[in-house]
Amino acid sequence: VRQAIGSDSTFRFAVVGDPQLYYGELDEIMDAVEARDDLHFALVVGDLTDQGLAQEFQWYADVAYGRDLPVVSLIGNHDHLGSGRIIYQEMFGERNFSFMAGGARFICFDNVEFESDAPVRYDWLSAQLEQPFDGPTLLFMHIHPTDVQLVGAPLAQLQAILFAHPADAAFMGHLHGYAVSELPGGTPWATAPWVRADAYLEVEVRPDTVFHQLVHVP
Repeated sequence: VRQAIGSDSTFRFAVVGDPQLYYGELDEIMDAVEARDDLHFALVVGDLTDQGLAQEFQWYADVAYGRDLPVVSLIGNHDHLGSGRIIYQEMFGERNFSFMAGGARFICFDNVEFESDAPVRYDWLSAQLEQPFDGPTLLFMHIHPTDVQLVGAPLAQLQAILFAHPADAAFMGHLHGYAVSELPGGTPWATAPWVRADAYLEVEVRPDTVFHQLVHVP
């Protein structure tokens, strides 16, 4: 991703939601994203699979990574089913990770509560956001704040962390549709529709702000 962006301080990328088993639709969206010379990479916000099966992860990887377009893949609740969490980590690495590119900070956080037998690392998220950074901070999770998985203590923890250390923008999936709102403290968030909606989010990052828009694939 860093190589794709290079030294650009203004750049664009795609946020793609929930492929699950619809890899044909995913292929069409990735083709559309790759065909644009103004999108530097794609970030898929979880539910790479439907049942967390090794074959599903391989189908996903064949479609998403079999191209020149750089791709970042988050874990979703469906990816935690069965041995999915272990398979995800073997294929894609840690469930919680961050990186810097184009003068921006990207924080990718596994906030799945119900299907996961691993604790959600709110301490990790807080530590990431507490670190001083002179540039836009973008947060990516699978579960959106209005979902039943986060009712009660999980949402309270998330809100407290982002109230103390807001991000410039947050992007999620899981809803299977497009929605926008804002967390206490001012972090704006949006959900990317799943691939069956034939749409993705285009995000533009500038040194002083972050924009996004919904893009439909013909």
